[in-house]
Amino acid sequence: MVCAGFSIPVAQSFGGRDYGLMRRYVAKALRGWAVLAVVLTLLGSLFCGGILRLVNTPSEVFGDAWTFLLLQLLTIPLTMGYALLSW
Repeated sequence: MVCAGFSIPVAQSFGGRDYGLMRRYVAKALRGWAVLAVVLTLLGSLFCGGILRLVNTPSEVFGDAWTFLLLQLLTIPLTMGYALLSW
C-alpha cells in the first residue's frame, strides 16, 4: 500500500531522534494521503457508470451495482486513512 512506504523514513528519523524530520515525513504522508484519496474517490465516482459498463454489468442489476460501487469508492479516504494511521 502507498501509505506503508512512509513508515520506514518515519521510523528511521524517530530512531535517530530527529523529530523535526519525522514531523516533516508525517506531514508529507498526510498531505499525500489526502490528495490521493480525494483524487481516487472523485475519479472513481465520476466514472462509476463507465466502469460498470466496461465490465458488462447486466442492466437488471446496474442500478444496485452502481450504488454498491459508489459506496465502496466513497470509503477510499477512510480505508487509506486507516492504513496510514495503522503503521
